[in-house]
Amino acid sequence: MTDKTESPFHRHRALLLQHDYSAAQTLQSFVLSCWNGNTWQFRGDRLTNLDPEHRRAFLEMAQSYAIHGENDPVFMEVCRAMIEQRRKWAVENKAKMDDLAASSPDDHPDGSAEYWREMDELGKQHMRNQEHYLIDRD
Repeated sequence: MTDKTESPFHRHRALLLQHDYSAAQTLQSFVLSCWNGNTWQFRGDRLTNLDPEHRRAFLEMAQSYAIHGENDPVFMEVCRAMIEQRRKWAVENKAKMDDLAASSPDDHPDGSAEYWREMDELGKQHMRNQEHYLIDRD
């Protein structure tokens, strides 16, 4: 690959780094699974969720990865940026969980049931972040 603009990872960078909706998450999951399939699992059943635009992006990236693999420097750079972004999110999630844990369920503005629901969600996300090596394991 001679020109970075030829890389579909350059063309679809915004989908991979700036969007948080189902189809974009499917593409992100695919790309991270190419980066490290042991840590990042891709669910193929999510491909049915893609509209023609996102399906085209998926096919372009899949074909490019099949041909160039990790020899595409743009693929490598985008993956590093995606991992760094997720590390930042993991730290933010942990801070929210710690802040909530330092408070009392009785003092939660939406009641104790909401406190425990939030703790459960934050805790599950923290465990996923640890499984993906985004944050230190306790």
